[in-house]
Amino acid sequence: MANRLYVAYKSDSPAQLVHDAKYLVRYFCEECGFKPLPWMERKFTDLLSRGYSLSDVESMIESTSMAPRPSWAYLAAIIRNNEQMVSDYLRRFPPASPSEDENHQQDQE
Repeated sequence: MANRLYVAYKSDSPAQLVHDAKYLVRYFCEECGFKPLPWMERKFTDLLSRGYSLSDVESMIESTSMAPRPSWAYLAAIIRNNEQMVSDYLRRFPPASPSEDENHQQDQE
């Protein structure tokens, strides 16, 4: 019999995003020693909704906690650098639809 406190969520449901974002807030508190700012909480939800896995965001938080003086600015820089690396990686591949292929070719020139 399943635990009564266990709630099963669909993988991409809004309830799962909220649950995971709350978990990341607690994880941030434990790792960094202070409560994240409200924009961080919104950013966690945004990253999860855009396809980042829970372990990806956890690794960003762990990198922040290993800084000599963990801060919101350090987390913001890690997120910004990670998003830049992902977009640079995806930009190397041509788009799937032919309508976007012209834009891709113009960007490459």
